[in-house]
Amino acid sequence: MKKSLVLFSIVALLTSCGKSEGSLAGNVFWKYNNFIGNKPDSGSKVHLYPLTNKSSPFKEVADVRGDFRFDKVTVGDYLLIVVSENTNASGEDIYGELKDNSKYLKKVFDYNVPEIKLSGDIVKNYAIITKTINDTTLIRLGFLTHKFRIKPVSIQKDKTTNEVIDFGHTFM
Repeated sequence: MKKSLVLFSIVALLTSCGKSEGSLAGNVFWKYNNFIGNKPDSGSKVHLYPLTNKSSPFKEVADVRGDFRFDKVTVGDYLLIVVSENTNASGEDIYGELKDNSKYLKKVFDYNVPEIKLSGDIVKNYAIITKTINDTTLIRLGFLTHKFRIKPVSIQKDKTTNEVIDFGHTFM
């Protein structure tokens, strides 16, 4: 009896000491036009960066339905970055997304979003934004060529967090 109680206690202790994990699943899409409607953004690059430590990010590519999934993600706070392969961004799109998420970009990439004044000129704005992004990580992620979304997410133990990323109309 004592041996089985000790064995049960050891097994219970070992299983309770395991990593707390959860999952993240989502879908990415964009609007083709009002007649055709939404299209899955297959091929979108999906990155999940930890906010609390500098461990390696998770990377995935959206499938033909625009779906993505990360399993066995340690519980905690993350920065979800999705870069569309099917849409284009204006300078205003790029700067707005950077500015809205500046505190997360500082925390993950040590990137300070500069204060700039945008004008009504699309070409000029794009040139200004291009000059302000001199971080090779952000360039490699595609922040100058495609629409992207940056969003903080929390992973909870034994739960799946669901995220839907809508890139809206593409900029032509």
